[in-house]
This record gives sequence, structure tokens and C-alpha cells, in this order.
Amino acid sequence: MAEKETTETENDKLVDEYELVSMIADGTSTQIWEVKEQGGSNTFAMKRMLPEAMKKPEVVATMKLEAKVGAAVDHPNLIQLHKFIKNKKNCYLLMDYFRAPNLRSQISSDRRSVQNRLRKLIESAAMALGHMHEKGWVHKDIKPENILISKSSEVKIIDFGLAV
Repeated sequence: MAEKETTETENDKLVDEYELVSMIADGTSTQIWEVKEQGGSNTFAMKRMLPEAMKKPEVVATMKLEAKVGAAVDHPNLIQLHKFIKNKKNCYLLMDYFRAPNLRSQISSDRRSVQNRLRKLIESAAMALGHMHEKGWVHKDIKPENILISKSSEVKIIDFGLAV
């Protein structure tokens, strides 16, 4: 019986071939997880739809849109999306894992550091948004929570779910 409990726990930590490592963020319809490819060393971020949200066609459509936009753009300051999976058990986006906090949390915790990196932040975000516009997309959800910035001033814009 103890083996069965272990297997169930292990299955709870697996989504297809990806092992859930730690939760990064929690929302009303999705969770963002750090995941590791099972049997490999590749680490990704997974935007995983909660089971209740999978029953809502408009929420699934938003994630499909995000995947479509992610496939259409390729810029160093936009998060790179790798794949979109939707099956009976799971619905998720797999993307690069960029280990940096969002701008909102950095403004709250270390405003001076953000001010020192502001020029690079604005330039990087403008180039990323310019690339999206060249590809025919408008982000429509630029806010501090959707901008990640590392200590070395590397910037990534995330969350293309409201793009048009």
C-alpha cells in the first residue's frame, strides 16, 4: 500500500513528460511552474491551466491565442514559447524559464536598483513591442507584472493572452 501512495504522489508531480519542480505564480485560472524534462536536464516554465478553467472555452481560447502569438514572434526580449498542449487531462504552455522577478515586485523591494536600470528596461521593452508590431501583433497587457528584469538588466516581456 505504501508503494501506491508513492506512485500517486509521483504522478501528482508529473504533467506528461515534465516533472513539477516548484510553483512560481498562482492565478485564478492558471499556475506557473518551474518544470524539468523527465529524464533530462532541461528546465522550462509551464503555464498550466487549472482543471476548472479547462471547462471554460473562453479561457482555453485565451491560452491558444497566447500560443499563436508566441509562435509568431521571436525576439530576445520576448519570452520564448516552445509548445502548447491540450488533451483531456492537461492544458499548458511550455516556455523558457527566465529566472528573474517581475518589475512590480522589484519596484516594491528595490526601487533604486530599478531606477538605475530604467534606460535599459525601456529600450528593451520598446524593441520587443516593436518586433511584435512588425509581426502584426499588439500586446495589450503591458504592466509591471508582465515584465521580467534580471539584475544584469536582461528584460523579457511575458503573457501574450490579450494580444490582438
